[in-house]
Amino acid sequence: MDAAGAFHKVSSLNDDRIAKIFAREVLGYLVRKELLSPEWAERILSWPHSGFNVHSLVRAKTKPEAERVGKYMLRPVFALERLTFLELEGKVGYRWGRDGAGQETETMDYLEFIARVTSHIPDKGQVMVRYYGLYANAHRGKVKKASLSPTASVCTPGDR
Repeated sequence: MDAAGAFHKVSSLNDDRIAKIFAREVLGYLVRKELLSPEWAERILSWPHSGFNVHSLVRAKTKPEAERVGKYMLRPVFALERLTFLELEGKVGYRWGRDGAGQETETMDYLEFIARVTSHIPDKGQVMVRYYGLYANAHRGKVKKASLSPTASVCTPGDR
């Protein structure tokens, strides 16, 4: 975006460079807030896999597609209104349970909170979707082996 507020199309982006800039900005913010020591920030930046990643190869081709991606990006991983940051102690509080009398708050160190949130990110190549029944690889393999059409109903107890 330029000084007048107009957006300009960028033909290509260097994902690695953007990830490094983002990592420096986030870690610099934590150092300025005295939530992370400068030594630890430099140590994290020296790691080959610092945990910061950017993927810019997939581009929206239509306005509805771009809106769908934007809405997805705006949706938080967890309810932000349940999250509190206790700046003086460097701790994070998260309220859980039903609203009202059954609600509890768990307080933890900010590094523990980051570790808990990032533990839900799957490892590279980890399968997150499982297919069963007609969609399972085993079923498609049996159909192919039997030289039947993919729409034929071949279902054994192991496919369910």
